[in-house]
Amino acid sequence: YLSFYSTQQLEKRTSVFATTKSLHIVVAMIIFLLLFSLQTFIFEDLINIPVSVVSSAQSLYQIMAVGVLASVVTVPFNAQINANEDLGIDAVFSVFESLLKLISAFLIILFENQLVALGTLFVSVSWTMLIVKVVYCRIKYEECNLLNFKLDIALFKEMIGFTSWNSFGAICGVARVQGLAVVLNNFFGVYINAVYAIAVQVNGKLKEFSINIMKAFNPRIVKAESKGNREEMLHLSMLASRFSLLLYSVIALPIFFETNFMLSIWLGDYPDGVLT
Repeated sequence: YLSFYSTQQLEKRTSVFATTKSLHIVVAMIIFLLLFSLQTFIFEDLINIPVSVVSSAQSLYQIMAVGVLASVVTVPFNAQINANEDLGIDAVFSVFESLLKLISAFLIILFENQLVALGTLFVSVSWTMLIVKVVYCRIKYEECNLLNFKLDIALFKEMIGFTSWNSFGAICGVARVQGLAVVLNNFFGVYINAVYAIAVQVNGKLKEFSINIMKAFNPRIVKAESKGNREEMLHLSMLASRFSLLLYSVIALPIFFETNFMLSIWLGDYPDGVLT
């Protein structure tokens, strides 16, 4: 949506960003409160985990709920960077975030409760990246006024219409993945959950690779449509689809045929049944 208005005057771009930012802050708070209000139901009635780890799981749940705040609020700043096609700095931020997570994974050996420690460190990384991106956007882009929380109702309605299908698809995707995890947990226990989690991790990383490729195309596709250049928009869309499929296949096919080897390198020992 920010790409759609990226060629407009500064006043319009400022209004769009302020509305987007305010909307995401409100959504983040709603999700945060909803997660905390559902905590008792989730741990007492919905999921099945050993009693010995309930306390750690609840602590991790609360920590990750705080992390959700950072993840949601970061969205408009990520969008601002992508809309301006600053792919170089986006790549730098991605590498920096990956390095911080790698360091966090090594640091957990210093803690007794490694599960909670890893969650805390990962959430700290999320908040660190939010602060870095906020500072960068404030310095780089004039429209990123952090103190402007004006919510343009007309623009808000237009924005909802613009993003409704994307949002619906994202919600359905999350519901499918997490819903299946809950079903597997209730009927088969945490062992099968571990197997499923590994499969989701692999699938997620493959999708992430494809999504990162689309980042280079999406701003130009939206800008072409905003200028009424439908022919260029369709050309870029087809080109992006072909590149995504080709590069996805380069990574996915070796993993598909050599899954056992890949898992042995990644995890060493892994639960029986992962491959099936």
